[in-house]
Amino acid sequence: MKKRFTTALLAGALAASMAIPTMADPLDAGEGAVPVSSGTEVWAGIIVEDELDAKIKVEVPTLFAFVVKGTIDANGNPVGTGANGNIYLPDVKVKVTQPSTAANGDTQDAIYNLQTVGYASDGKLPFTNYSTKLDANGKRKGMAVSVNGNIKNEGTDASRKYWTHTTFDKADEARTNFKHYNVSIDDNQFDTVAAGGLQMKDGIDLTEPDADMGGAADSEANVDAGTGYAVVGETYYANFDVRVGGELEQYKQVEESAKIGTIVWTISSEAIVSDAVDTAPNMPNLSVDDVTP
Repeated sequence: MKKRFTTALLAGALAASMAIPTMADPLDAGEGAVPVSSGTEVWAGIIVEDELDAKIKVEVPTLFAFVVKGTIDANGNPVGTGANGNIYLPDVKVKVTQPSTAANGDTQDAIYNLQTVGYASDGKLPFTNYSTKLDANGKRKGMAVSVNGNIKNEGTDASRKYWTHTTFDKADEARTNFKHYNVSIDDNQFDTVAAGGLQMKDGIDLTEPDADMGGAADSEANVDAGTGYAVVGETYYANFDVRVGGELEQYKQVEESAKIGTIVWTISSEAIVSDAVDTAPNMPNLSVDDVTP
């Protein structure tokens, strides 16, 4: 069996598609994969006296990919994480260019490629914050935000090629967890149940961009006059890892990479108001009868 290693740099294409809110394109779902099943939701909320006039924008990674290095030899060792050396990551995919033949069990004519297709830099994934807010003098300053993601197992077992995102730790790396995986960013696992999926217990804190970069204080030299976002964002490089269940000898067949999950990102910042106001749910939600003419 032949193995080739190629690199496809898609930084430009990914950068153009990374903005809040961000999730994978359903058209890139892969053969048999099913897009988000819950449909399009409509949400509404209320904030009082938003003096910050917050402009929130964060570029987040749009691809997380990994490849397990299995074996056809008897090997009962667990797959583990990237640190175990049994997983290629980040953003590595498998492409089968010539499938093996079934005749006489001959697989020598099979060819597959390992492809680096993501936006990772030095094995890390970039999160870039362009968010700004107004200060007391009406000048735009950079605003720190927090980012969290939620992973759902969309579609069927077959459409995900039997991969399942679940919560488990090192004690659960048994054969019964074959093709079970858990994503983590900066050692923060997606293991908290929320919104029908699993998310990180604590989000990733992103530092504010420098609104005056390249200019004098309060110059807003790094703020786009039209959008209010920072022109040059503040980038944080996070560690990406994945824990995979099962034993190495169970991963005995080359399989082309397929979409196995979707991460929906939530970007949040703290809102501040000048006056004390009530908040739901401690107070009843407003109705027409609560409105004073």
